[in-house]
Amino acid sequence: MAGYQKEFYARRDTHASAVATSSREKGIILTLLIATFVVILNETIMGVALPRLKDEFQVEASTVQWLTTAYLLVMAVLIPTTGFLIQRFSTRTLFLTAMGL
Repeated sequence: MAGYQKEFYARRDTHASAVATSSREKGIILTLLIATFVVILNETIMGVALPRLKDEFQVEASTVQWLTTAYLLVMAVLIPTTGFLIQRFSTRTLFLTAMGL
Protein backbone atom coordinates (compact mmCIF):
# COMPACT_ATOMS: atom_id res chain seq x y z
CA MET A 1 0.00 0.00 0.00
CA ALA A 2 1.26 3.46 -0.80
CA GLY A 3 1.99 5.91 1.99
CA TYR A 4 -0.93 8.20 1.19
CA GLN A 5 -3.34 5.22 1.27
CA LYS A 6 -2.14 4.19 4.74
CA GLU A 7 -2.56 7.75 5.96
CA PHE A 8 -6.07 7.93 4.46
CA TYR A 9 -7.18 4.69 6.14
CA ALA A 10 -5.60 5.71 9.45
CA ARG A 11 -7.50 9.02 9.41
CA ARG A 12 -10.73 7.31 8.39
CA ASP A 13 -10.49 4.78 11.24
CA THR A 14 -9.71 7.51 13.78
CA HIS A 15 -12.66 9.57 12.56
CA ALA A 16 -15.01 6.55 12.67
CA SER A 17 -14.11 5.81 16.28
CA ALA A 18 -14.62 9.46 17.23
CA VAL A 19 -18.05 9.52 15.56
CA ALA A 20 -19.24 6.23 17.05
CA THR A 21 -21.94 6.69 19.67
CA SER A 22 -22.11 4.83 22.93
CA SER A 23 -25.15 2.90 24.07
CA ARG A 24 -25.86 5.66 26.63
CA GLU A 25 -25.91 8.29 23.90
CA LYS A 26 -28.19 6.11 21.77
CA GLY A 27 -30.53 5.78 24.77
CA ILE A 28 -30.59 9.55 25.21
CA ILE A 29 -31.35 10.08 21.52
CA LEU A 30 -34.13 7.48 21.65
CA THR A 31 -35.62 9.15 24.74
CA LEU A 32 -35.58 12.54 23.02
CA LEU A 33 -37.26 11.11 19.94
CA ILE A 34 -40.02 9.53 22.03
CA ALA A 35 -40.47 12.75 24.03
CA THR A 36 -40.78 14.77 20.81
CA PHE A 37 -43.40 12.35 19.52
CA VAL A 38 -45.38 12.66 22.78
CA VAL A 39 -45.29 16.49 22.60
CA ILE A 40 -46.59 16.45 19.02
CA LEU A 41 -49.22 13.87 19.97
CA ASN A 42 -50.29 16.00 22.94
CA GLU A 43 -50.76 19.07 20.76
CA THR A 44 -52.67 17.05 18.16
CA ILE A 45 -54.97 15.61 20.82
CA MET A 46 -55.64 19.14 22.03
CA GLY A 47 -56.79 20.13 18.53
CA VAL A 48 -59.00 17.05 18.18
CA ALA A 49 -60.58 17.71 21.59
CA LEU A 50 -61.85 21.18 20.68
CA PRO A 51 -65.49 20.17 19.97
CA ARG A 52 -65.66 18.10 23.15
CA LEU A 53 -64.21 20.93 25.24
CA LYS A 54 -66.67 23.37 23.68
CA ASP A 55 -69.63 21.14 24.56
CA GLU A 56 -68.35 20.19 28.02
CA PHE A 57 -67.72 23.75 29.20
CA GLN A 58 -70.59 25.28 27.20
CA VAL A 59 -68.46 28.00 25.62
CA GLU A 60 -68.10 29.32 22.09
CA ALA A 61 -65.60 27.88 19.65
CA SER A 62 -63.55 31.10 19.66
CA THR A 63 -63.05 30.81 23.43
CA VAL A 64 -61.78 27.24 23.14
CA GLN A 65 -59.48 28.26 20.29
CA TRP A 66 -58.01 31.07 22.41
CA LEU A 67 -57.45 28.64 25.28
CA THR A 68 -55.68 26.23 22.93
CA THR A 69 -53.54 29.07 21.58
CA ALA A 70 -52.64 30.10 25.14
CA TYR A 71 -51.74 26.48 25.96
CA LEU A 72 -49.44 26.21 22.93
CA LEU A 73 -47.79 29.55 23.74
CA VAL A 74 -47.12 28.42 27.31
CA MET A 75 -45.57 25.23 25.94
CA ALA A 76 -43.44 27.31 23.56
CA VAL A 77 -42.05 29.20 26.56
CA LEU A 78 -41.66 26.22 28.89
CA ILE A 79 -39.77 23.92 26.50
CA PRO A 80 -36.75 26.25 26.00
CA THR A 81 -36.88 27.27 29.66
CA THR A 82 -36.64 23.62 30.66
CA GLY A 83 -33.61 23.20 28.39
CA PHE A 84 -31.95 26.21 30.03
CA LEU A 85 -32.66 24.91 33.54
CA ILE A 86 -31.32 21.45 32.68
CA GLN A 87 -28.04 23.02 31.52
CA ARG A 88 -27.78 25.19 34.64
CA PHE A 89 -28.85 22.75 37.38
CA SER A 90 -28.54 19.01 37.92
CA THR A 91 -31.51 16.87 37.00
CA ARG A 92 -31.73 15.66 40.59
CA THR A 93 -32.09 19.23 41.87
CA LEU A 94 -34.73 20.01 39.25
CA PHE A 95 -36.65 16.83 40.00
CA LEU A 96 -36.66 17.44 43.76
CA THR A 97 -37.70 21.06 43.24
CA ALA A 98 -40.54 20.02 40.92
CA MET A 99 -41.76 17.40 43.40
CA GLY A 100 -41.56 19.95 46.22
CA LEU A 101 -43.76 22.46 44.41
